[in-house]
Amino acid sequence: MNSRSAHILVAEDDKSVRLVVQQALARQGYTVQSSGTAAGLWKLIESGRGDVLISDIALPDGDALDLLPRIQQHRPDMPVIVMSARSTLLTAVKAQQTGVFEYLPKPFELRSLVEATERAVGSIGQSRPTAQAQPGVEEGGYFSSTFSDTYPQLYTI
Repeated sequence: MNSRSAHILVAEDDKSVRLVVQQALARQGYTVQSSGTAAGLWKLIESGRGDVLISDIALPDGDALDLLPRIQQHRPDMPVIVMSARSTLLTAVKAQQTGVFEYLPKPFELRSLVEATERAVGSIGQSRPTAQAQPGVEEGGYFSSTFSDTYPQLYTI
């Protein structure tokens, strides 16, 4: 897919973060729609909009990781990037287990988000492993490299 024609959905409850993310992605040529709630996000998903989803985990009316199975059932082809200020090992593992494309702990550099979005757009149309078959930390999948960068102390044991 041409990145200039990609439609990105953003779910972030912090209005200032949502605005910065929208502007950064729009400057890259993406069409961006956003919501500050899980309910609003679900309406966008149900409408068939969006090629890539970028979502905060903690939304005021729900946890995006709990919504992810419904999103994946409705839109199995949609790469999902999650971001969270609650950057704990448990959150990262839960994100991996739900089959997210990439996990970004907050705070992050906008460049990291833009690069993750480019990778997600580039993956559209390519077969991706399901959450059960997704390469994990032990198998050395892409998520494991970001996982080990985020939690290097686990790899020094």
